[in-house]
Amino acid sequence: MPKFVLAKSEKEKIIFGQALYQSFKDLKSSWLMKNYIFDEQTKSLKPSDPNCIYRPFYERDTDGIICGYALNLNHSAEFQLEKMGFTIPGGRTAEMCEVTSFFILQRKNPLRSALGSKKIYTFLEQLGFTTGWSTAHIGVLKLYQYIGWRIVDEKKINGKTIWLLTFDRKSAEDILPV
Repeated sequence: MPKFVLAKSEKEKIIFGQALYQSFKDLKSSWLMKNYIFDEQTKSLKPSDPNCIYRPFYERDTDGIICGYALNLNHSAEFQLEKMGFTIPGGRTAEMCEVTSFFILQRKNPLRSALGSKKIYTFLEQLGFTTGWSTAHIGVLKLYQYIGWRIVDEKKINGKTIWLLTFDRKSAEDILPV
């Protein structure tokens, strides 16, 4: 049975960072390299922005991590999506958070991961967040849409299209029941 984990201890954060690295290591992502630091000793990723109040969450089973999210809870600092030139329609509220990273390990069933994502969204709501914001590139856009994210805006950045996405309670209800 999958287990949901809010990574609080340093060990849990390293486990999350290792899974994040495994998920993205072959993509040579300039976004990832700009926003995360690779720790050679632990083979994991950590956020590079000192203003980021970083909260990683993940779901795991006996085979390892299924999917994970990391949030920036610092509303007084500029969000990564704002650094990219996006603005949040209507401005920021205390009930929103920025999802700075999301991953599904490819060895897992995407449907299983989508259901894990619903649990994470439900947990975020329990923390008082009703809306999540993030960005995506073409390689993950369909996946994000599959698990309930909606496109709000798009921009060309360094010749590539990047989409601004949002997720709310209605989105979570549209995902298949857990």
